[in-house]
Amino acid sequence: MTGVTPNSDTYKNPPPLSSSLMDAVLPRESILPLKLPMTLVLNTTGLSVLKNTGGEKGLSGHELPVCTYKPDVVRKLILKNCLKRIDIRLDDVITSRRDILDLSKLLFFTVLYKQFSRDLIEKTVNTKLIKQWNRQHPRQKLDAASDQSMAWVEKSLASRTEELALFRRNLLISLWKEHYELFQDDEQHKKMGLAEKLIREMHPLTKYILLGYRKIDEVKQLHNDVISHIALYIKRFDLPEFNALVLLEYLQCSERENLINLYNRILEQSGKQSEDYPINDQIRKELIKRKISPETRFSFLFEMKNSTSRGKINRIRTIVVSGEKESREINDILFHRDNSRLDRQEIKDYMEEDGQCDDNYNPEILYYYLSHLEDACRETGCNFSSFVNCGSDSSLSMTHLVFDS
Repeated sequence: MTGVTPNSDTYKNPPPLSSSLMDAVLPRESILPLKLPMTLVLNTTGLSVLKNTGGEKGLSGHELPVCTYKPDVVRKLILKNCLKRIDIRLDDVITSRRDILDLSKLLFFTVLYKQFSRDLIEKTVNTKLIKQWNRQHPRQKLDAASDQSMAWVEKSLASRTEELALFRRNLLISLWKEHYELFQDDEQHKKMGLAEKLIREMHPLTKYILLGYRKIDEVKQLHNDVISHIALYIKRFDLPEFNALVLLEYLQCSERENLINLYNRILEQSGKQSEDYPINDQIRKELIKRKISPETRFSFLFEMKNSTSRGKINRIRTIVVSGEKESREINDILFHRDNSRLDRQEIKDYMEEDGQCDDNYNPEILYYYLSHLEDACRETGCNFSSFVNCGSDSSLSMTHLVFDS
């Protein structure tokens, strides 16, 4: 069966909307446990949740070291505002490339789901319908922040599984027809999978209103807003991939910088000139093999930012630390955000000034990914910034990749 789009192009009916499409959003490897050595740093909420569920084994203060972790568990911790940050230390970046990409994309997609749900719940609670209900039922208010209220809403939805399935399908069909151009290159149905995932991550109160009051004009407008919002987030589909590539490329730069500093010191101690022995891949592997190379350290921080036009916005800050020793300045930035007294440079200026651009390494691919990420964010209404903080010790630096969804 075919139809006609608003611009007179023909379209086909959407592909079969099975639950397997949700898996297309994440890389295939993400169904397996993540293998990066991570430390999950919990906030107060996360600490309470973990203890209530009996999952505090290995917990030290607010930190939970893990070697393998199911992606779905990490995703739920972020969605429930349980994580403050994730710290990672690696001996060898190259051999962990796939896991780094998978983790980065998992975190960024989750932040997008979270912001999508937040945007729509703000529209929902500001409807006249909700306000009128709450005036008339003061003891049974529909309050998104109330556990008791949401338990009642979720119980109501749980008894309407068939209606919910039909509701999701009708939303996806409307999306397909109204924004057909977004799916023209979606041969593997990944974008449609993202759309279905977004609908499933929608706040229960939004689903409840759309399902139970769909004939009211105000709710019809909310329905249209949902479709437009899903289309906007589909346009952001490539952002997690771009950010993961930027991070991976910069981690390789950081590892290389640390190894060069180490290698030069080893040569100096033996009385040799460092320029006579340029570091190469063979030397890199040997340093890592002997376990004398410094670790590559990076963290994902989960924050909230106030926006005058959009209210609360989810922020994910990726920080790469270059240097061989701990520093009070590093802790100041990680725990207190006190980086006002540190030098700040653009990534390109820092790398060229630091001497990383030489015959053995050309950072053009990093600049290419950075440029694409910045352009893609501007085109889809997101904010992205990147910069380097340099400590008083020239061997220490901290690179920030900041994304506001």
